[in-house]
Amino acid sequence: MIVLRVSAAAVAALLLGTASAWAQAGAPIRLTPPRLVDEAPATPAPPAAEDTTRPAEAPAAPLIEVSRPPPIATDSVGLIDAGQAGLPHGPVWDSSRRDVIERLVALLPRANVSAPSRDLARRLLTVSGRPPADVPAAEKPAAANTPKPRSWVGLRAATLLELGDAETAANLARLVPSRLEDDDLARVLLDAALAAYDNSGACALIRSRIDRLSDAYWQKTFIFCQALANEHGRAQLGLTMLREQNAPEDTAFIRLIAALGGDARSTVTQIQDATPLHLAMLRAARQNVPAELAASNDPLLLRMIATAPNAAAEPRLIAAERAEAFGSLSAETLAQLYDSVSFTPEQLNNALSFAQSERGPRGRAVLYRAAKAQTVGVARAEALQRSWKLARERGGYATAVRVSLPLLSEMAPASELAFFAGDAIRALLFVGKLDDAKRWHALLSAEALSGNELAKTNDALLWPLLWLADAEGRRNDKTPVATRFTAWRQAQERTDAAAALGRSALLATLIVSSGERPDPAMILSLLPTALTRDTAPLPNLGLWLGVGAALESGRVAETALYTLDMLGTEGAAGAAPHTVALVLDALRAAGLDNDARALAIEAAIAAGL
Repeated sequence: MIVLRVSAAAVAALLLGTASAWAQAGAPIRLTPPRLVDEAPATPAPPAAEDTTRPAEAPAAPLIEVSRPPPIATDSVGLIDAGQAGLPHGPVWDSSRRDVIERLVALLPRANVSAPSRDLARRLLTVSGRPPADVPAAEKPAAANTPKPRSWVGLRAATLLELGDAETAANLARLVPSRLEDDDLARVLLDAALAAYDNSGACALIRSRIDRLSDAYWQKTFIFCQALANEHGRAQLGLTMLREQNAPEDTAFIRLIAALGGDARSTVTQIQDATPLHLAMLRAARQNVPAELAASNDPLLLRMIATAPNAAAEPRLIAAERAEAFGSLSAETLAQLYDSVSFTPEQLNNALSFAQSERGPRGRAVLYRAAKAQTVGVARAEALQRSWKLARERGGYATAVRVSLPLLSEMAPASELAFFAGDAIRALLFVGKLDDAKRWHALLSAEALSGNELAKTNDALLWPLLWLADAEGRRNDKTPVATRFTAWRQAQERTDAAAALGRSALLATLIVSSGERPDPAMILSLLPTALTRDTAPLPNLGLWLGVGAALESGRVAETALYTLDMLGTEGAAGAAPHTVALVLDALRAAGLDNDARALAIEAAIAAGL
């Protein structure tokens, strides 16, 4: 049995970082042309004596043997190469088993609020390279009715669509010629068009893929296209044929077809198992999106609702915030929706009071608007500070930071903004803006040297984040890590003594998982005074053993998939310390240092460091 050699960080986390401590610490992704002629021609026979009695004949034309070109390797297509994906050059999946990889892809969290996790997942799904190796013949089931396996490119495109990235999914699917499409690829292209409310594109696709009308979803879309073309008699005939095939009853679809046919009494107030087709039909029929759909965990549907003019303001804002958190809607689009919300001058002037009583998206929108309205640096800094603090307390910090990033980018570090520097640095590091964060840190350091006590405390508290984010600065820092750790812990105990132990355990885990040797003094400060047995949730045993086997065999992409499944829907921010330690160790050992670094920062900021 191959087992991952877990680092000291993982061991320390098992002993020190329980699930309860973690909770207390938190504030709340080459084709060559076939040869046409043999390279080695046959050795010519010696020339015969020339016959002078008859004229020489023209030499015979050389024979050219033309072979059928090999099939196009569609499963190998991708939008980026291994280097662009941050993976070692060479075969990406060759030594991985197809059935294992398919299971790991199926386990990838769809509604994922971790931006670093989503980014790694998308890179893995779009990288080009031969697909994983097929299951050995001896292990294949003998049943004659075994379903046809899904194509590798189709599986990847379908998963991207489920993650809410319709454009990338469609771009990947378009790399395969239409004559070679399978069910997954065709459905991706269809749903991507519907998700963009491109009815003409979806209907053109339907009419060019008539062979797929044996599928109920394609039949329903075809009927929708007939209704859009005012072919209502044919649409009703299609409905009748659909019923005769014993297709599952879809009341919302039937009522929307009737509405498109002119029946004003046929309205839809709820939809079971909503699809992009349902939402496209609602918009075409000019009917409101049912409000409860805004609570969906489907990133693609949430983006459709957020961009639908036929959704009421409140559900639209709710869907937009959730879609942004899941990565299917840009922060810029959410900011535009915030700008469209109507507020009175009094509400804008008293934004914090309004937001404290209004806990929904309008409360978050008013804080954004209030910060945007401020043109003076100090006033904007105070508004952003209040907005981020409230978001940390109630949830949604990541979205609040990403939406207000343009406002922060307009501000230049200045001495009068020293009180805001710590918040600015955390926000910038959270979104990967290291250079901008270092400019604000230069201001903070200068203020600390001048005797500003608040700046001194903030400088000490921010050391872990800058240490984790800045690998070059880490190498150039001659101060021992244990000394920095001690100063940080003392600052923690002064500002939040109750959370100091839990945060110290997390920081020790992150430091060691980043490659630093554990200092005895640092470990000593974390040891209990009496031996107790703590409990903590462990990753699934298959994932635990699988990541070790993949890593020791050099299967980098497979290792990354294991780590993403271990982290789950909240990434490093929601995983137990020992799980984070195991994931960071595995990613660093696989050469994915940037991904490990981003996840470490995510965990640290989420825990209040």
